[in-house]
Amino acid sequence: RYSDNNEISGNMLILNNQGIKIDYSNGNVFDNNKAISNSNTGLYISSSDDSKVFNNVAVDSNYGLANMYSDRTIIDSNKFNDNDQFGLQLRGDDIVVSNNDASNNSLGISLSGAFRAKLLNNQMFNDGISIAGYFLENWNTHSIASSNKVNGKSILYLKNQTNGLINQEYGQVILANCHYLVIENQTISSVTTALLLGHSDNNTIRFNIVS
Repeated sequence: RYSDNNEISGNMLILNNQGIKIDYSNGNVFDNNKAISNSNTGLYISSSDDSKVFNNVAVDSNYGLANMYSDRTIIDSNKFNDNDQFGLQLRGDDIVVSNNDASNNSLGISLSGAFRAKLLNNQMFNDGISIAGYFLENWNTHSIASSNKVNGKSILYLKNQTNGLINQEYGQVILANCHYLVIENQTISSVTTALLLGHSDNNTIRFNIVS
């Protein structure tokens, strides 16, 4: 706590409550740690800005990574697999998540009360992306590229659109502040939430197979 600009690297963190926890500590780097079978969270970042999380493994815990009330975190090239709840739970502003594997969790990547998150080139199997939050800006300020995939298929994230047809097949479809769209002919399976809509009215969802 209250410890800035540290490098935490090369640690084995097994069978703890939390593998690594920081709070009120800015500018820390987590690199090449392995957090395995911790009862709560592999990596926990709370009220701590400008963290960097690279090349870590956080598996078989309740949460792989929890980034809570922490802004400008960069999360790249990690594995967050086989966790009971979230691979990554993210609450904060301007978080960048890239090149991660978040598979076989109850939820792969959760944006819960986040603003302006950027997601690209993340791979997921048997889970997916979730967005939650009361405010419109919790839904429609993100950048979620089609290079994010679940079960080998691109994830479609659309925001602030009116009128249109979605009939190309995707692994998951997310609409934020979209109206009068038609979603049809999707075949989606083994995803936590196949079709996710927030602040979106008067859309038509038809002729899809979700299992």
